[in-house]
Amino acid sequence: MEFIDPKTDFAFKRIFGSKDSDNVLISFINASLKLVGEHEVQSVEIKNPYQERHLPIEKQSIVDISCTDKRGVRYLVEMQVENVEGFTNRIIYNVAKCYSGQLDTGEQYPELDDVVLIAVMDFTLFKEHSRYHSIFVMKDQETNYAPFNQLRVCCLELGKFNKTEDSLGGMLDKWLYFLKRAPKLAMRPEILREQVFADAFKRAQVANLSKEEKEAYDAALQEERDRLGMVALSRAEGKAEGEAKGRAEEKEETAFRMLQEGLDHTLICKLTGLSHKDISNIVVKKRNNLSDPC
Repeated sequence: MEFIDPKTDFAFKRIFGSKDSDNVLISFINASLKLVGEHEVQSVEIKNPYQERHLPIEKQSIVDISCTDKRGVRYLVEMQVENVEGFTNRIIYNVAKCYSGQLDTGEQYPELDDVVLIAVMDFTLFKEHSRYHSIFVMKDQETNYAPFNQLRVCCLELGKFNKTEDSLGGMLDKWLYFLKRAPKLAMRPEILREQVFADAFKRAQVANLSKEEKEAYDAALQEERDRLGMVALSRAEGKAEGEAKGRAEEKEETAFRMLQEGLDHTLICKLTGLSHKDISNIVVKKRNNLSDPC
């Protein structure tokens, strides 16, 4: 069997955000937030369900699913495939916007519901923080008193998650393993024996895609490959440019030392490959640097 990559925009929406995938989304939310017992989410209403007739899915680097549970708590679930500039600020903005967006003219503040954002990242965001699972709330830094806990942010950093199949712990580990490893698997692993994973893998199976869905998924994959190729090319060009600049600076420094030793310009040109004009420019450049009062 072949499975689509849950981290792509199309696949993430199809697996977690479809009208008939409530159980998958609920399981993922409960696992991500460590909710147990009476605190578990029992049912959700997806605000922006995936629908095949809306294909092709609009291209974007962040994919979000919005839902509420029966208590009114609002959940935003995002899959971020690239560490873009200002991503942490965007997280704060999305939480604040969702919270303040509940208030219509004339309504009272006590009517506002909690907002929880779950951000799944296919990279490492907090390099100084070793945990791949973090939940952030506002609280007093000395006593940990948290009266303003209506807003919470859960960060799941796949870049730090390297567990193998035989080292998986609870449901959160299993979901992260599914997100990271599904496209490389030939079948559902025995460790993911729960029915919710059977449902997730069924939705992720390539053979179950319609023609339109397969075309949308292939387009999403190609876009991702193109993006990665452009990033790799940019890095290679930047590295080559840096190396060339370094060689040029080293050559200039060597030529200047030769000038200080009194070597003839023609000999310096022959030894370094620089032109007479280059040598003259180096002399002017060094003279200006020496005369600069700063």
